[in-house]
Amino acid sequence: MTGAIGQFDIFPHLMVLASGGSSNLIYAWALAAIFPPKQVWAYWVLQCALIMVFVIFKPYWSPECTIFLGTIILAIPLVCLSGSLVARIVAFASSQVLMFFAELPCGLYWVAATGAPVMSMEMTRIHLSDYLVTIIIHTTFIAVTFFLFVKVGRKCLRGSQSGKTSLQGGVVPDSLRGGGVHLLSRGSVRAAVGAALGGFRGCER
Repeated sequence: MTGAIGQFDIFPHLMVLASGGSSNLIYAWALAAIFPPKQVWAYWVLQCALIMVFVIFKPYWSPECTIFLGTIILAIPLVCLSGSLVARIVAFASSQVLMFFAELPCGLYWVAATGAPVMSMEMTRIHLSDYLVTIIIHTTFIAVTFFLFVKVGRKCLRGSQSGKTSLQGGVVPDSLRGGGVHLLSRGSVRAAVGAALGGFRGCER
């Protein structure tokens, strides 16, 4: 037992908490701002519990498993929110697209600063200062993106006081579709996507 405790490495969990934990809290706030929770305390207890599950177990998951399970963890709290199911699903799908594009600048910085195409735990130890800068960039872009997402979502996705929700005009605004990134070379995009997915959705061990 003592040996097992002595071999426990808290570093990967702290890194997940710093990157994934902060972005998940911002995401949780954005959903609650658009669709007020049915029970505020239950919503935040569930969100915090799921974040802790993510922090504890993510370092042991493969990248593919992290993307799959991470998406499920982000989707579960939707049941605690008010509003129509269709509107909540549209908001969730849109938020995932926005989160992906908000993470691209982090991947670009990481590749430019370290030359490493994958943000593995081993590489974050070697380039800790660059990783901390990456987290700051990541949190900033996520915060700005979801602040704008809330502004648009309140107008287009939130239901009326009668409880009925409609998507205005039946069309999701372009700002919710994420848009394309055309200013980067294919190689840079590929490396940035790999770093973003590797660092924040599925860090390799």
